[in-house]
Amino acid sequence: MEKGICLVDHFVNKMTLGGELGWFVRDYNPSTGYQWRYLPDDSGRFDLVEEITLHPSTDAVGVPGFRIWKFKANRECKGSLIFELYPPGRQEPVQRLRVEIEVEK
Repeated sequence: MEKGICLVDHFVNKMTLGGELGWFVRDYNPSTGYQWRYLPDDSGRFDLVEEITLHPSTDAVGVPGFRIWKFKANRECKGSLIFELYPPGRQEPVQRLRVEIEVEK
């Protein structure tokens, strides 16, 4: 089983350089039309390794699943990851989350 650190948006997360991946998880329900989007960090501090959508194993309509973004740290640093929630058909986000991370050796 792959291990990871659960990243949260309400305190500073700690990661180790060359250590486990940081996982950011959000509820996801495609029937609502709302979408979470990650805004890429061009600083080179973090790399998005994988993006996963988990669906429940049921035929019921409107049952939520999860979106998972996995990140690795590239160097010792303090930085943040930004996620925005977009409603259907809109170009402006209704919510913005900042995930603060400190990376140590």
